[in-house]
Amino acid sequence: MKAERRSAARVPGTVTVTLQLRRGENGAPVAGPVGARITDFARKGAGLEAAQVRLGTYHVFYSPQDDPSLVLHLELAEGPGDDDNFALPVQVLWMDRNDEDDDFPFRLGVAFLLPKDDPRILRLEKLVLAP
Repeated sequence: MKAERRSAARVPGTVTVTLQLRRGENGAPVAGPVGARITDFARKGAGLEAAQVRLGTYHVFYSPQDDPSLVLHLELAEGPGDDDNFALPVQVLWMDRNDEDDDFPFRLGVAFLLPKDDPRILRLEKLVLAP
């Protein structure tokens, strides 16, 4: 059995998100979006299930490592207006197959590339904790 190596406790939750590869933190989209969902959350990162990890010729794990100008974003839409949308830059720390779900066949662990008290992380925390 593997020992737990997380530095912060995670809370379970299910929030639908998309993953998009962008050029820089606020740059133009390069690839995506791809459907995903948050399965657990901490202010340092989250566990995700994703529909795919390849975005055309790009890969959510390897492409940002090969080209530091590429940043993966976890994007959310809380409502119909643009003010209801927000994104968090993330780094994929690990990935694995998810044989339990055909719609989301990949599991990812991501770290937020933001301080723990960033308003976007606090906003996401409220969504995850909402009943």
